[in-house]
Amino acid sequence: MTCETSRFHCVRCGECCRHIHPIKGWKDLQANGVCKFLIDNQCSIYENRPNLCRYDAVYELFKAKMSLQEYDEMVMHYCQQLQDLKKAKDNQ
Repeated sequence: MTCETSRFHCVRCGECCRHIHPIKGWKDLQANGVCKFLIDNQCSIYENRPNLCRYDAVYELFKAKMSLQEYDEMVMHYCQQLQDLKKAKDNQ
């Protein structure tokens, strides 16, 4: 799989790292829904982050059910929702 054709480009806002739900595989990474490795809006373990945090690795879980384009669209949709949620909170 080559994600070089992916249209998704992370803007490093950290919002996905602030909205981790206590699901299997992620509950040890978070405290109150925020990744414990998010420090100063940066991943402190970026080079060694788990597969759950890697775009390509997560796509491997979805590729039997959707194309890379569909996966990109899903990721971009949820990314935009998280950014919009942050903007709404900031404007309160």
